[in-house]
Amino acid sequence: MHESLNYVRLHLEKYCQDKQFEVCAMKMHLDTKSVCIITIYRAPSSNSDLFLSKLYVVLRNLYIATLEYIVCGDINIDYLIDSDRKSRLDALLKSYKLTSVVNFQLDSKKNLLQLLTTSLLTLPKWVIVLYPQ
Repeated sequence: MHESLNYVRLHLEKYCQDKQFEVCAMKMHLDTKSVCIITIYRAPSSNSDLFLSKLYVVLRNLYIATLEYIVCGDINIDYLIDSDRKSRLDALLKSYKLTSVVNFQLDSKKNLLQLLTTSLLTLPKWVIVLYPQ
């Protein structure tokens, strides 16, 4: 992180489980709003039930209704097809008033930067879900 940014690192190591669930987060204070950025990883061969339960615990402990959220990472759940995993993740996110705004493949850093910049200015509460190519 650049030293000019006003942010606080959130210590979430206790929620991580090697090759199952990895998470890190920070709160950034921008001119007019505060944003919590959460990055998550789920290995392709990991247990999806464990992933969802760990994500639930992280969201339950971090969620503040007045804070805006960006959740991003590689969760190895294909959002281009309907599946039980996708439905269960969507239900968990909805319980925290979060929704996926990415329903297309992000294939470059430029696309991601444009999405983040646009979304920060226009969406109230949201989550970005990224998936592998």
